[in-house]
Amino acid sequence: TGLRPVIEGMNMGFLLLAFNQISNNCGMLHYTSGGQFTIPVVIRGPGGVGRQLGAEHSQRLESYFQSIPGIQMVACSTPYNAKGLMKAAIRSENPVILFEHVLLYNLKEKIPDEEYICNLEEAEMVRPGEHITILTYSRMRYHVMQAAKTLVNKGYDPEVIDIRSLKPFDLH
Repeated sequence: TGLRPVIEGMNMGFLLLAFNQISNNCGMLHYTSGGQFTIPVVIRGPGGVGRQLGAEHSQRLESYFQSIPGIQMVACSTPYNAKGLMKAAIRSENPVILFEHVLLYNLKEKIPDEEYICNLEEAEMVRPGEHITILTYSRMRYHVMQAAKTLVNKGYDPEVIDIRSLKPFDLH
């Protein structure tokens, strides 16, 4: 039909109720149809431990979705890459799950008005360095950057990489 639906899961924990449809329909239909169909759908929503949330609303479900064939997974860590990853996900011919940490929703950052997208299959080099490499994603990026400042003050030069693309995993 040419539509590119964006499904907002309200909370990632609720996606467990749709796990069969996400796995067997979104993830596999392209392959089981012999490539006749593409599934350009984006599934997004908040997850992770937040303030005043119950246990059922505080889960990280990346490992659940990691094993589903045909699903791409990305996680935003800044307003800039949230916009860029969302735009790229909408343009993708594949189903994409965009993980958003609930505690990142109030972040403010200037983002450009001009068009841009972030690569769905590429990690982001946040800080080049030589002594140690720290991999991070989502909300932990902010904690890692604080730790990197501490390491710099102690004479180390840490490299920080925001994984961003959880599946496929960027190994370069």
